[in-house]
Amino acid sequence: MGKRSTAAVEQSIKWRIIEALDTGNGAGTVTLTRYALPNVREERLGHLTLDEQTALAVLVAHLRQRYGDDLLRVTLYGSKSRGDFDAESDLDVLVVVRAQDYWGCWREITDLTSQLLLETGVNISALVRDETRYQWWKTHHAPIYNSIRRDGVDLWTKHSELSSQFA
Repeated sequence: MGKRSTAAVEQSIKWRIIEALDTGNGAGTVTLTRYALPNVREERLGHLTLDEQTALAVLVAHLRQRYGDDLLRVTLYGSKSRGDFDAESDLDVLVVVRAQDYWGCWREITDLTSQLLLETGVNISALVRDETRYQWWKTHHAPIYNSIRRDGVDLWTKHSELSSQFA
């Protein structure tokens, strides 16, 4: 199975975003561009391909739709956020959720990233953490927390709580 063209991927993803965001009247439209992640300055992700930017936008849209207020943060980190990646680099993404069933949440998110890999050819490695573990990282200055804080690009955050607690 070969990699699909960017136009085919965009069309497939466009329908998935509309399904995730549709309020029931079917009137919504989505334009897929590098600005699909509205809270991220263009220069922070300008080195990503359109397929990578689109896959990240779909991931965030699905996570927001599925987890609502329980989604706390989605952050791109690692070589793709720093710009020192190579041809084999994946997209490392931290997902912080408020979850009663952590392992169920982890399975759902890894299933979603696997589906995105099949549809787009973009490999997203999700590091899923609940808010308790994330707070532990912050309190204890865990190396992974320090690295993500230094180099990460927030794709989405829950502003009300994160601005003071998780920043």
